[in-house]
Amino acid sequence: MALDPLGALYSFHDTDPQLMRKRLYHLLEPLRRENLTTFLILETADSSGFNQEFEGYLADGIIELGVHTKDDTATRYLKVRKMRASSHSMDSHIPTVSNDGLQIYKGTIF
Repeated sequence: MALDPLGALYSFHDTDPQLMRKRLYHLLEPLRRENLTTFLILETADSSGFNQEFEGYLADGIIELGVHTKDDTATRYLKVRKMRASSHSMDSHIPTVSNDGLQIYKGTIF
């Protein structure tokens, strides 16, 4: 299941952080019990890409997709910020799409 964007759901509810955390928990818990993979898409305003308010605590995993711009060059990157119960790299990876499909390269972009 995918909910995109999560911010749209927030616009329908009270913005009190404690209430929103409870509501998000009650939304996700039945999906977790059914063993459904759920993707919540959330745009962040800061450059860290990691919202610690409450989404970060409730999520089993957080994958950041972003664009790094230096001079006149823009590079897409993918970074696993959190993957509960898994050992994972915190390094940035560069995805490319070609006729051969999707390729992911470990790279330094910053």
